[in-house]
Amino acid sequence: FGEGLKAALEEINRLEHYVALLEPRQTEVIRRIFFDSQSLPEICKEMGYSTKTVRAIRNHAIEELAAMYEFAAGVI
Repeated sequence: FGEGLKAALEEINRLEHYVALLEPRQTEVIRRIFFDSQSLPEICKEMGYSTKTVRAIRNHAIEELAAMYEFAAGVI
């Protein structure tokens, strides 16, 4: 139990670090969607972006996060 929890916490910390490396609006969109569980309409309203823009920001951010994980996997 202890090792599994430790590994999960390390992975959460790594994800939070990678999210912080994104462009500020990407970080905000990712945090709102995945960490704060906000809906797309809420995010659009609060940030003043269209649904299309928020989806584009989200998709680009996810691509960048995937690239960070791939890079780290090749280095570690």
